[in-house]
Order: sequence, then structure tokens, then C-alpha cells
Amino acid sequence: MIGIIKQFGVNVDFIGFESRLVKYADDLIKRIPKSVLSIDLFQSPKKEVLILNHESGRIGLRESHSFMTRHTCAILSAVWSLARLGFYKLKEEDLKRFSDKPFTANKIITILPRKYKSVEDKVIKIIESAGLHKFRPKMKYKFY
Repeated sequence: MIGIIKQFGVNVDFIGFESRLVKYADDLIKRIPKSVLSIDLFQSPKKEVLILNHESGRIGLRESHSFMTRHTCAILSAVWSLARLGFYKLKEEDLKRFSDKPFTANKIITILPRKYKSVEDKVIKIIESAGLHKFRPKMKYKFY
């Protein structure tokens, strides 16, 4: 994947591990007004899903099973974007460095396969729903 990204003339500075962002995801969820959150209950498999009811559709944020809780890619990707923009301060073990550049930036570009565009659309909606609109103009995307 790094080779594909380099074809765009971009060097990879960091790779993040979404599983390490869980602790920040719950904070982001707390910033979303409760009036736009709901819980859907499912019987098979038995779980409850925390939903963001956005005007453009419903976005899953977190699934809770009797034996585990799993945050969705959309909420974890939103945390990653906010961390890159300096809103969340990640620990060194939360990412892999490929350069000595600072982790935080004034603007970020996310380069992903086109199949992830719908997830990244949800990222923007989550960030805006959390009242963090000021970060949106600092985020750019390139899908291939």
C-alpha cells in the first residue's frame, strides 16, 4: 500500500493503528449531542449499536456485545483525523513513524482506495456532529 501512495508523489510519514484509538473514540462520542444518538438492539447476534442519527442517514458508532465492545471504522477514523490535527494527543506506541516530522499538522490529506469513501464521508459527519466544524476545512481526501 505504501508503494501505491508513493505513486502519487507522497511520502508516508505515519501509519496509525485504529485499535489504539478506542480510548479517544468514547470521548468523541460524548461530544455528540445525546438528542441525535440512539441505540438499536439486535437479537441475532445479540448486540446493541450506538447510532448517530444524521440528517443524511444513520451512522453506527459502537457495537456492544455481551463479551466485547467494538468501535466502528468511521468513529476511529474520525479520531485519527482529529489527532493529526492536534485535537487528540496520541502516544508514540499508537502509531508507526517513517519520518522525524511532527505528528500534528495544520492540514491533512487522507489517501485511500475508493472503496473507503463512504466511511470517510461518515467521518466528516461525525466530526461536524461533535461540534468540531473548525477542523473540516483542514481535511482533504484523495481516493484511487
